[in-house]
Amino acid sequence: MGFFLSPQVAVSEKDLSVSVPAVSTSVTGMVGQFQWGPCFQRTLVTQDSELESMFYQPNDLTYEHWWSAWNFLQYSNQLQLVRAVDTAVAENAGAEIADSTDDGAPVEIVDYIGNSDNADNYSPSFSADVKWQIFAKYPGLRGNDIKVAIANYTDYDTESIVSGTLFSAEFDYGPADATEVAICVMDGGNDDEIVEKWIVSLTAGAKSFDNSNYYCEDLINGSSKYILLYDDVANTDVPASQIGTALTGGLDGAPAVGDMTTGYDLFENKEEVDVSMIIDGANNDAVTQAYIADNITDVRLDCVGIFTVPKADVVGVASVSTAVTNMLTYVGTTLNKSTSWNSLYGNWKYQYDTYADKYRWIPLSGDIAGITAQTHYTRDPWFAPAFYNRGKIKNCVKLAVNPKLAYRDQLYQANINPVVTSKGDGHIVMGQKTLLTTPSSFNRLDVRWLFLVIEKAIAVSAKFFIGEKNTAFTRRQFKGLVEPYLRDIQGREGIQDFYVQADENVNTPEVIQRNEFRASIYVKPTMTAEFIILEFVNVRQGVEFSEVIKKA
Repeated sequence: MGFFLSPQVAVSEKDLSVSVPAVSTSVTGMVGQFQWGPCFQRTLVTQDSELESMFYQPNDLTYEHWWSAWNFLQYSNQLQLVRAVDTAVAENAGAEIADSTDDGAPVEIVDYIGNSDNADNYSPSFSADVKWQIFAKYPGLRGNDIKVAIANYTDYDTESIVSGTLFSAEFDYGPADATEVAICVMDGGNDDEIVEKWIVSLTAGAKSFDNSNYYCEDLINGSSKYILLYDDVANTDVPASQIGTALTGGLDGAPAVGDMTTGYDLFENKEEVDVSMIIDGANNDAVTQAYIADNITDVRLDCVGIFTVPKADVVGVASVSTAVTNMLTYVGTTLNKSTSWNSLYGNWKYQYDTYADKYRWIPLSGDIAGITAQTHYTRDPWFAPAFYNRGKIKNCVKLAVNPKLAYRDQLYQANINPVVTSKGDGHIVMGQKTLLTTPSSFNRLDVRWLFLVIEKAIAVSAKFFIGEKNTAFTRRQFKGLVEPYLRDIQGREGIQDFYVQADENVNTPEVIQRNEFRASIYVKPTMTAEFIILEFVNVRQGVEFSEVIKKA
């Protein structure tokens, strides 16, 4: 409060109700290859129907990626998905639409535009007698399934969308004059189903009856889920009418490791995007996994990487022994990472692909991330996302390998989490280790998640102390904020004990002089029982239990 210049009554208020907030721990990031959808852009997918509508269906090239995403969505509902493409090869399918003076057949035209977000930055070059260029909204072979039918004012009452189907039968009203055109977009991969219908204007800035902009380029590029349209404004003629013209020339290419890591870069900045897990999906190579660890998880320090061993290590190998040897070599020599912010799982699952009507081998990272998110929702982040109560894999016909106890011991000692088939229980995640090789409780995921949550939550609330005076009052405020939060976690079995120190012993005159505020937060995590030891004692008749029970 400032100084007063004359006598007065001043009323003020101070907000002491600030608390430590809950933080999300279920948002997951993944990069993959898909047939359709925005590329190199984060897209939130909340259910499997959205996965299909946004990224289309899986095929022989994309199924490991697609089903990894689908598997995550069977447990949780916040997936930030990035489609990677080979930008040197990928093309948006397209077609040049002649004007009515030429009235010729459409000519294939392709280019890499990328996403609809890039539409405004694309500069088409029009040939003579071309009125429109139409492209698939996204690059890839899927764009070749898209068809467009066009009817100008002259042809509207006679032109067919497809054989035998007139435009006038599909619209409530047609073009009012020569400045308007009717367009239908069809899905050639689904029996030419009409998926979009538009009446558009050829006049830039034109407004419809509801005062919305319906100039062809603006309306289509801002609203269509399938196409982009470019209009040659210098050509004052109208586009030639078309019957089911297919866009052609779309290409996917095969995204390389560098394309995938470019996609993962979109999760690098924690101030821009909030994620708590990064999964490799079908990118089960050491280069990508190491990139995620070195550039995302171990830099952000607020999210966990979830990896699966390479397919060749476990699928189709000669024996379980060989698979175990392969996995031990991979984690110890090929990957060779010691980090508490990443975990590795040692199996693949056999799953039915409803689109291809066949069974496929799918990596487990999507399932593991889903199980983790589900555990956070049903219990708390500091409960192990594994074992019989919370670690059951869904939609699994069989596992690539089923290691017995001796092999599981080897894997677990090497920080590989086994996934096994248990008679009567299904397919179970039997481990919760991180990749940390040093002896520390941070080599367990429940402890890693505990500290991730409390560090993230307390850091969010601590930012409101920036700019405050470093006094005993401020330090008491900080303790009053943090201690109830930790006490609540203690009551929910997250920690055994804690101590918050924010006094003059850590905020020394030298610290205060440097404009710093310091606090030390000591936490004793509640450990998870992973090893159950049951001792059965046969006691002879006539002996009291009290005589043989071990006393503390």
